[in-house]
Amino acid sequence: MTKGMTLVCKLNGYVLGFAGMCLLAPPLLADEPDPDPITTVFLVCDGQFTVDSDWLPDVPPDSFDGTIYLSVTRDGDVFTQIKLQPFERKERLRSQTFVPNVVLQDVSAEQTPAATDDQFGTAETTHIVTISASNDEVLLKEQRESGAHVKARLNGQPLVPTRMHVQLVDMTLNRFSGKMRISWEDRKVSDVRPAGAIRATKVTFTDKKAFDATCHTIQERLF
Repeated sequence: MTKGMTLVCKLNGYVLGFAGMCLLAPPLLADEPDPDPITTVFLVCDGQFTVDSDWLPDVPPDSFDGTIYLSVTRDGDVFTQIKLQPFERKERLRSQTFVPNVVLQDVSAEQTPAATDDQFGTAETTHIVTISASNDEVLLKEQRESGAHVKARLNGQPLVPTRMHVQLVDMTLNRFSGKMRISWEDRKVSDVRPAGAIRATKVTFTDKKAFDATCHTIQERLF
């Protein structure tokens, strides 16, 4: 590399300030015009996982080191895919692929009984994935809902409208520092009958996992 030569990596027109090299993007001289946008950036993110569960209230959260290999793909000005390959305690887990979509609903032909205080609506499955970007961050959100619409205790609040099963993924990736945070939530509603109560109460229990890391570009595709 000659003196004054700068390596740059862009997503959606913005510079990614990660240390290292960018795949599919040749070095740029300061006085040269921008090249065509790259298709995919591959990152390795080393950090710490934290897991916690409402099902085990007496067990403290568990933290351990891990790595996620991350690819971010775009087509023109649109992000088309984010793929994660996590490693926890050096064990390779199932990869996760996120592709933006429209709202998809599969409405069951079977309608629920007449509305009650804690159950209402049709039984449908909804899956929403969005990938967006600002000047500073790439943002991923996934929401998957299934089961009946119910009113249950959620985050300490009673009779909150929700679904029997809700899965959430939320990722933030800073374009310049490489800092990344991903959170996963798996929420399920269960009937709980407190001691002395006449009827059960619907309560939401959540399994939570988070990953905080710093990402760097890599040269070799690993997945």
